[in-house]
Amino acid sequence: MLQLGFDDWGVYGSPELRQEIGKIGAKFHRFGVYWYRFERPNGVYNFGELDAVVNDLNSYGVKPILVISGFPWWACSRPSNNFKPNMFGIANPGPLSRDGLVCWEMFITVLVKRYLGKVEYFEILNEPDLTNPSLLSAGMGLKTKNGLAGVQHYLQILKVAYRAIKEINPNAKILLGGLMLEYYARSNFLNRLVAYGGKDYFDIISFHFYKPFSNKWGGLLGKVSEIKAQMGTPFKPLFLTECGCWSCDKLGGFAMPAGNHPETEQTQADYVTELVNQCLQEPLIEAMLWFMPWDREDGTPDGYRGVWRKDFYKKPSYFTFKEALATTGLTARFAGREVSQPSADADLMAVNDEI
Repeated sequence: MLQLGFDDWGVYGSPELRQEIGKIGAKFHRFGVYWYRFERPNGVYNFGELDAVVNDLNSYGVKPILVISGFPWWACSRPSNNFKPNMFGIANPGPLSRDGLVCWEMFITVLVKRYLGKVEYFEILNEPDLTNPSLLSAGMGLKTKNGLAGVQHYLQILKVAYRAIKEINPNAKILLGGLMLEYYARSNFLNRLVAYGGKDYFDIISFHFYKPFSNKWGGLLGKVSEIKAQMGTPFKPLFLTECGCWSCDKLGGFAMPAGNHPETEQTQADYVTELVNQCLQEPLIEAMLWFMPWDREDGTPDGYRGVWRKDFYKKPSYFTFKEALATTGLTARFAGREVSQPSADADLMAVNDEI
């Protein structure tokens, strides 16, 4: 059965967002746990803001997926006191040192023990397969000595995390760091990871799919076929942990490529239906998480991905997503929901008030 939820790493500062995610009926919420934000070099931990998020999601019946990432500079083999997190708040400045791997295990152990009974899903890094130099230099992916995504080093990190988590909670589910397999040629990261013996150190394959890359793969199912080919049998469950699209066509001088991006809030809602039905065609896909739940409205295309506007006004995609969430046993084709694009905000007011 397909379960739906959201991915948004901005839940820390918004109790209202966490409440709305619960009210719509989301089954999962995925967000980052940045190691550098929760542990200081002297081994002092401060989990206050993470406690608030996990407790809120638990109270609303939403299962957290913690993406553990953000290596602190002092745990890396090429540390820099001047290192600053990138624009996404993610810090992966380089490979972990030998002592850093020990500290990594200690951090994982403290984290899992703290949320035992509250968190069952742990994802190890985000998009570790990125090979785009500009994104690596921005702190995404996993930088190694040659500046490229490092399969063997990722496997070290994954093994340590898997063993530490399973020792504390054998029932926990470990997700492979969400794979892009893009930028700009198809990556064989998963194939190489499996060849090195990595298949024994994760329970679920997390992967990402965005509409701009649809033609590269021939749609979502084409990308799934590539993942299955690289994975080999026996297959493992798939979580589509990042997906979605914009609800605008031009912002801040940035024009969307024709044919790749929805141009209205209504076509965004139509894409929710399309994507849910593509997921339903592949039984291995057990979860679909939309990035992001609400609009940041920051003048960039990424600022208009949500099913809510910034003020929590419900866009047409909200109602489509809610309908999908409410469908009992989401195993058959989803018909979607017809919500016309309003000519003015007031035209949708009655629809916003009805739910």
